[in-house]
Amino acid sequence: MGNRPSNLSIIFNDPILLYDRALILYKKAYYTTALAYLTLANDQIIITDDTDQVGHELQYNIYLAICDIYIQQYNITLANTFIDKALLLVDERRDDKIAQCLDRQGEIKRLCGDYMKALNDHNQSIKIKSKINGYDSLDIAKSYGNLGKVYADQCNYDDALTAYNKCLTTQLLLYDEKTSFWRYICCCTSYQQNLNCSINDTFNDLARIYAHKGHYKHALSVIRKSLKIQLSSLGKLHPNIAKAYNILGFIYYYQHNYNDAITMYEKSLEISFAVFGSNHPNVATTYSNIGRIYVAATRHHIALTLYEKSLKIELAALGHYHPNIAETYSCITEIYFKQNKFDDALSMYDKILKIQLSVFGDCHIKVAATYNNMGIIYKLLGKYDDSLSMLQKSLQIELSLFGDNHLSLAIAYDEIGQIYDHQGKYDDAIAMFKKTIHVLVSTLGHNHIRIADVYSRIAFVYEIQGNYDQAICMHEKSLKIALSRHDDYQYELSVIYNNMGHAYAEKYQYCDSYIMYKKSLKIQLSLYGENHPDVAMTCNEIGMLYYYQHQYNDALFMYEKSLEINLSVHNELHPSTSNSYQNIGNVYIRQGKFDEALSMYDKSLQIDLITLGDHHTNNANTYDIIGQIYYNLSKWDDALSMYNKSLAIYASEYGNDHPNIAIAITNIGIIYARQEKYSDALLMYEKSLKTNLSAFGDCHFSIANMYQLIGNVYHDQGKYDDALSMYNKSLQIKLPACDDHYSITAKTMFSIGSVYHDQGKYDEALSMYNKILDIEMPSLNDHHQFIIAVMYRDMGNIYNHLHKTDDANSMHEKSIQILSSLFGDNNANITNVNMKFASGHEAKSNDAISFYRRWANIFTY
Repeated sequence: MGNRPSNLSIIFNDPILLYDRALILYKKAYYTTALAYLTLANDQIIITDDTDQVGHELQYNIYLAICDIYIQQYNITLANTFIDKALLLVDERRDDKIAQCLDRQGEIKRLCGDYMKALNDHNQSIKIKSKINGYDSLDIAKSYGNLGKVYADQCNYDDALTAYNKCLTTQLLLYDEKTSFWRYICCCTSYQQNLNCSINDTFNDLARIYAHKGHYKHALSVIRKSLKIQLSSLGKLHPNIAKAYNILGFIYYYQHNYNDAITMYEKSLEISFAVFGSNHPNVATTYSNIGRIYVAATRHHIALTLYEKSLKIELAALGHYHPNIAETYSCITEIYFKQNKFDDALSMYDKILKIQLSVFGDCHIKVAATYNNMGIIYKLLGKYDDSLSMLQKSLQIELSLFGDNHLSLAIAYDEIGQIYDHQGKYDDAIAMFKKTIHVLVSTLGHNHIRIADVYSRIAFVYEIQGNYDQAICMHEKSLKIALSRHDDYQYELSVIYNNMGHAYAEKYQYCDSYIMYKKSLKIQLSLYGENHPDVAMTCNEIGMLYYYQHQYNDALFMYEKSLEINLSVHNELHPSTSNSYQNIGNVYIRQGKFDEALSMYDKSLQIDLITLGDHHTNNANTYDIIGQIYYNLSKWDDALSMYNKSLAIYASEYGNDHPNIAIAITNIGIIYARQEKYSDALLMYEKSLKTNLSAFGDCHFSIANMYQLIGNVYHDQGKYDDALSMYNKSLQIKLPACDDHYSITAKTMFSIGSVYHDQGKYDEALSMYNKILDIEMPSLNDHHQFIIAVMYRDMGNIYNHLHKTDDANSMHEKSIQILSSLFGDNNANITNVNMKFASGHEAKSNDAISFYRRWANIFTY
């Protein structure tokens, strides 16, 4: 009795028992322990010199199992080593074993991103297996599943679906054939268990593919059917049940149904704790999945805690150079991205790239994705050349892997298009976006939400170009796609309504714009409640509508509501907070409260300098507006200093031929004109005109505005014929684009009337002014009433010249009433104008024009 060996010593001395134990551990994902048992089993074979057929067979199976573990650990070198060892033990006549080795070789090549060779290996395996067992075997089904994995990695979802459906069809056929036998013997064999697990794995894979295609209802239907079967056959505490809950969470996440997603992930986590304990890679994966939910909900501190838990488990289980570690680093990087910690994000991407290059080499889809993400960070930092370099690296890898018609290419083309957009290369941007749509349609069909996103991007470019009808047409295409799948795309619908609201606002169709924003806000409130960044953004947009219509108190209310949400969701140092300060500053500018406006813009600038650095293009825009505030305070040197800072940043980022360069140069020209340096002003305006003509063609609003400004200089110089020529060029561009009822045409018509006034052509001047009144008064509703006020003042001066005192006084009173309603009775500037108006005959048209031009600057925001 004392010499009786223990059960443990029997196991450690028996290679078959060691192998069986290792397989159990492998299925539970205890790879390190399983590997130890397999190594012991192999050592026992070597020690006992068991080289008969049974020994060779067992050693072959051990090598395959070790290879499988190294595949799971992404240790490509050792996986290849052990598949080569297995092949050395294969008799050339054993086609079944060659097929098994091909399965592993194909999987290794898939992990390396060598998809064509992976497909070739799996297809060869299918060919061999079909000769042995026909097309209706579990091994054949497994090979179809392997094909599906490769196609899924390629984002070739249609072929993936075909492969998985072939896999499932074979599995279900085998299930039907075996069911009566299983019932007869009243037991659950190993074969049945394997088949059940394989069927459910295929259901899970199908659900993921449908989710990637945006077919969320179908995905939910498939996974729920699978889960129902698994619960009845496996019980509640099984790893496959945890996997199904994870996939449900994944689907709910992409539907932006975050509460249900968290519920599913927590169920998965509970099972994984019970089955594996708290330090298992499956637990780490679920922590990361829950973290993504909290990132989407902007609760970054909770997400970061979960990612750190995940990382700690993975580092202990997998080591430092495993792709899962890179994935968790990517999740952490997303938080840095959301927090605008772009330098930290780039540093993390360097770590990710180092892991990926060591595991996959330099021509893998994950390496391409990292280059793409680095390109996005550089874009946000305003480093467009660096961004383009990263995106081109990503594109070249994808072209070499997939050819010219793959979903990954659509992502690359889209990002490159956005860079061209930022660089002011609008035609190039639209060309890239159209390439994106072509690839998306061919890979995902005409009705996928990603296509809707790209239509929206094209719309934004058209808006920049002033082509609002085309922009709205693109938004409507986007909306049609989202409405076709209304339940799946609530979030996307809210974004599209928001975009359409912006386009209608740009076209001065404020009622239509308001309707769109309200639709967007209704969806957002139902999805998130009141305290969410998207709600803040829409409040901001509605505030802008009020702002455009001179309803400043309402605008201020909405902007302050947006600021309150941004401060509670983000913090003081966030771009959204900066944007809210700017918008509040804009209201103060319109109200003539320039000191308060300057305070708001200083707050905004301090945030942007800290979060974006000194040379970001956002800072250039802020310097530009601060310059305009100084202009309105008559601080010409301070204004010029700001405009030059703006110009320096734009020039360093864009070169000399970008529309933003034209804006900065134009503003400098305005200062020169104000200082009566007319030659310098004209030089600036002509440079700006040349740049805008190159960027937009000869029928864009920016061209009309340049003609207007050049006309102003000629007017101030007393070159009335030249001024009229410029004003008429401006008017010819504006009239077809916005119809003659829009106030934008009234500005130029007013300038023409002013020239006639200065030429002493009073009848022509009055005729032009009355034409403006006939067109504008029914539709203004307080918008650009300032133009009308100054025009009434000018008409009063004409009537004074014509000795029509009653008409003159009537015009002056109307002017004063409008200005008082806009700026308040006690505004110092209004008092100044009122004093001029009171002098009647002493008022000079040049004073009116000067005052008009100064205050008209307010209405350019």
